[in-house]
Amino acid sequence: MRKWIVALLVAALAAAPLSALAAGLSEGLIDDAKQALTLMSYGEYKKALKKLNLKDAPSAQELSNFVEESLSDVYVVAVQSEVAVAYQVDGVWRVAVPVEAPAYDSVQTLVVRSKDGERFDAYRAMAWYEVMDQVAGADQVIWRDAYEQGDVYLLPDN
Repeated sequence: MRKWIVALLVAALAAAPLSALAAGLSEGLIDDAKQALTLMSYGEYKKALKKLNLKDAPSAQELSNFVEESLSDVYVVAVQSEVAVAYQVDGVWRVAVPVEAPAYDSVQTLVVRSKDGERFDAYRAMAWYEVMDQVAGADQVIWRDAYEQGDVYLLPDN
């Protein structure tokens, strides 16, 4: 009986969504931020705002101005949609999505904030190194496809 209960508990934990294991982060917020960045790169600001579901949403024009001023790389690079990190500092969640693969420190990064872990309430742009500094001091961190820069070496068969 005891083994059966332990097996059920392990199965339940394995089936639980990642966000349920992270205290207070709603499932889907990371994916919403990634999709919003992609929509911004297409100039779909109304759809991006809908995806971000901000409590006090700006106008599509205000979001467009923000992107032009602070995330202008979305217009000149292929926007990545794999790498993202959610981190909690002093009880506030932030989700950071770099515009391109973060192969260097100054990659422009969309950072959206959620005070309640359920809905975004603010956004800003940061350099990737600034995000990494905050991640280093975070209470909790959740990576989605963490970027690991490395060299590929081809070795001939003997």
